[in-house]
Amino acid sequence: LEMYCIMPPDVPKDANMECTVVARALDVVWEKFFEGGNYKLPRSMEVNTDNTTREGVNNTFATFLAMLPTMRKFEDTKSARLVKDHTHNELDQRFSSLATCLSQAGCLEDEGEFRDHILENFKPAGGRHLHVEVLRNTFDFQSWFESLGIHFKGICPTQGEPRVNHVWHFVQRGLSSRLLPPGMVIENHHENHVSESMEDTLLLTKHHLHSSTLSQTPVLAVPQSSTLKLRKEDLMVF
Repeated sequence: LEMYCIMPPDVPKDANMECTVVARALDVVWEKFFEGGNYKLPRSMEVNTDNTTREGVNNTFATFLAMLPTMRKFEDTKSARLVKDHTHNELDQRFSSLATCLSQAGCLEDEGEFRDHILENFKPAGGRHLHVEVLRNTFDFQSWFESLGIHFKGICPTQGEPRVNHVWHFVQRGLSSRLLPPGMVIENHHENHVSESMEDTLLLTKHHLHSSTLSQTPVLAVPQSSTLKLRKEDLMVF
C-alpha cells in the first residue's frame, strides 16, 4: 500500500498527527488486505521517518509505538531514522515524484482537489495500491497517554546531546531472551510496577542502523498492567 493523508492547514502537524496517521494506515491495511481472514498481520512493524521530523521524534510517538506490543497488536515495533545528510532513500524518492505530480496540476483550491488529482494522476511504486484521503482531525493521543506517566530519556535530540539514538526497538519481554545476552539487567523506573509480565514492553536503543551493540541499558518502557488505565472511549478527537 502507498498511502497519503492530506490535512487542512489549521490542523496541528505534531505528534498527535503522527500517531493518528500511523493508526489510520494500519486500519486501511487491515481493511484492504487482512479483514477477510486470508492473511495475518506481520508480527513486527517498523516506522521510518526523516531524521529532522520533530513529529516522530518525541515522547508521545515513542509511547504510541511502545503501546502496540503491550496491547498485543505486534510482538515488536521499531522506529528508525538515517543520520543527518544521508543520501536519498525510497521515501525521499516518492515525495519527489509526488511533488512533480502536484506541480503539474495548476490550481488546487482545497484538500479534496489535492486528493482527486493524486488519485487520478499519480502512479504508486512497485505495483502497490494507492490510497489517498483527507484527515480533518487528529486524535489527542498525548492527553490519552498522560495517565501512564511515561517519560523516555536519551531518545530525542537535544542541544546538549547531539549523538542521539536513531533506532528505537520496542519488544515484548517474552522476546528478550532472543535479543539480549543472558543475565543482562533491565532497568525499571516504574516505581509501582515490580512484577514481570511476558507482555511488558522493553526499549532497546542503538545510535545508528548499523550499530552492532545497544547504546543504552534496556529499560522497561510500558508495564503490561498499565494498559488497564487506558479506555478507548477516553481517546478524544483533538
